[in-house]
Amino acid sequence: MTPRTYTVPASPPVGCARNSVPFEPCSTPSGLTPCARTFAGSAPDSGASATVRSWRNAFGHGAAHWPRTTPRLVLDMRSDRYVDLVERLVEASRAPALTADAQPRAELVLPGLARRDWKQLRKGVAALPDRPADPELHRIRILAKRVRYAAEAAEPIAGKIATRTADAAAALQDVLGDHQDSVTAQGWLREAGKGARAFVAGELTALEREVAARDRAGWHNAWKKLDRKRLRRWMI
Repeated sequence: MTPRTYTVPASPPVGCARNSVPFEPCSTPSGLTPCARTFAGSAPDSGASATVRSWRNAFGHGAAHWPRTTPRLVLDMRSDRYVDLVERLVEASRAPALTADAQPRAELVLPGLARRDWKQLRKGVAALPDRPADPELHRIRILAKRVRYAAEAAEPIAGKIATRTADAAAALQDVLGDHQDSVTAQGWLREAGKGARAFVAGELTALEREVAARDRAGWHNAWKKLDRKRLRRWMI
């Protein structure tokens, strides 16, 4: 999915934070979304580059919230609760608590588990209205991710066909992930873009809307490439 690093200074929601890096002013728009990067790079004299610069000026050259949140994060990571969590995770990796499904051979179990995830995804897509709401598309992304993980887990027993299934599921996940990131960014921009920031935030919101519209128009193609019988033969 596309990193949206310009949303970092004002603490973006968790959905975008996974792609975040520390914000540093620079002379090129390499940290923007493809839409914003193309817009700024293809017409440097049209005002787009000025929009990028204005964004950086309006939202500051540092994260004002970090002095408050970083010490709290450090304290949490030094707490007994955090240490206990790490120790339990290490122990679980050494001696995992396996269920009864772990007893039979993998080739007897994994196809059925993957088929269950696949059916949930297909049922979810079939239930979508003509124009799904943003949360509905986000739900499809989550289901596609489950199919991808199931296919990746089955690669040792199913071979290249499972790899192709995982790749197709990842493509669908990426398109819908970009859409969700754009929706999240728009919400954050609306909240953060007040006062002197309003104009620049409005410009970037428009760019994010273009990204969301593109992904809405394109996710069906990714789904069709995944929804092929030959990609799920190994699940039988």
